[in-house]
Amino acid sequence: MKNYRFYRRIFLFVGLLCFFSISAQTQFGITQNQKSTTVPFQLINNLIVIPVEVNGTSLSFILDTGVSKPILFNLNDKDSIQINDITPISIRGLGSDKPVEALKSFNNTFELKGLYNPSQELYVVLDESINFSARLGMTIHGIIGYDLFKDFIVEVNYSRKRLKFHNRETYKSKKCRKCEEIPLTLFKNKPYVDTKVVIENSEEVPAHLLVDTGSSDAVWLFKDKGKNINVPQKKYTDFLGKGLGGSIYGERAKLTYLNLAGSKLHGAKVAFPDSATTTLMRTNIKRNGSVGGEVLKRFNLVYDYQGGTLTLRKNGLFNKPFQYNMSGIEIEYRGSRLIQEITSALARAPQRSDKGSEGITVHFRDVLRLNQVPNFKVVDLRKGSPADFAGLQEGDIILKVNNRSTHQYNLQEVTNMLQGKAGKKVRLLVERNGVKLRFDLVLKSLI
Repeated sequence: MKNYRFYRRIFLFVGLLCFFSISAQTQFGITQNQKSTTVPFQLINNLIVIPVEVNGTSLSFILDTGVSKPILFNLNDKDSIQINDITPISIRGLGSDKPVEALKSFNNTFELKGLYNPSQELYVVLDESINFSARLGMTIHGIIGYDLFKDFIVEVNYSRKRLKFHNRETYKSKKCRKCEEIPLTLFKNKPYVDTKVVIENSEEVPAHLLVDTGSSDAVWLFKDKGKNINVPQKKYTDFLGKGLGGSIYGERAKLTYLNLAGSKLHGAKVAFPDSATTTLMRTNIKRNGSVGGEVLKRFNLVYDYQGGTLTLRKNGLFNKPFQYNMSGIEIEYRGSRLIQEITSALARAPQRSDKGSEGITVHFRDVLRLNQVPNFKVVDLRKGSPADFAGLQEGDIILKVNNRSTHQYNLQEVTNMLQGKAGKKVRLLVERNGVKLRFDLVLKSLI
């Protein structure tokens, strides 16, 4: 066997084997024959982010039930990772019907806390423009889904931010009077549930939805007059998100309610993606849309792919209001900048008294420091929004929101500063082409 080194901004140490002699795929197992293992996660913008070791390299993955095989992307000059047994392919992603250049790889070791797979298949996307890290404000290397769910009973506890993987043979479900169990069906390794939606106070409409932990949104619906799934009159055109193929746009509105497992989520926000995106997403002809992280986080969940059930229990987030982008601003983390900060430093000096005794004089002196801080850049501006009317532009760097310096906060916190109830006043200090400008805007509800 020969070993080659493949260069493309990153080092991919590739062991090229004959592709027809690939070993049979194995599966994840719980190490040390334990009955279960617990994996902590971060909840970033309604998305579950978990640490995964790939061939010995520590990476961060989004847990995405909408993906069959792990996909690796956003590897930069500093990343060095071994990728085994590769062949070039093309894949398609949301946002475009154009194929994306990628590699298909076999026989890779994947390890989480207490979980191990010695021979995992994965895909590596080579397009450098595909980068979800800027949208989340932290480094994301890939997405993983079905292969973590298919052989276990998986608890997702959004309240405690932890996943628990149970051995199917030893798992015993706990009695839970406040839980609801509903059927979970798989199509092409993706999970679906049957729900009901009410649009503009109409009758309840059945909706077969993908359970999509990889979506930070609440509900997506595909327009279908025949099934009475229509866009409400109160709506607005908006940026919906980003897929492997690029940006996704559509119309946003508000449901009267979503009925999921008998629980009604009133005022749930809903998006109707454009027709091109809907065509790409609708590999399952029965599918009417998806339910994403902003709904799912309101429950603690138990997935049983093999048993075909999803168990839900409301948690403390259930009654939390749904957030709408009333400012019209979409921001990303884009690089960093240097700022000057003056801090006080403690200084001591010896002092001798007239009587000959010695002491120490303590005083403070100002010290000028140069600090590197994150940039939060306006990357999308909704036409006709409060931010648009105020005069903001794409490319502006947001320095302050209501007199709070943004570099002291993470991306999610800055985004939250730009949200709130209709009528909230937001004062911004931005930098545009080296010039600092101030803007005032008032949040306005369009739905």
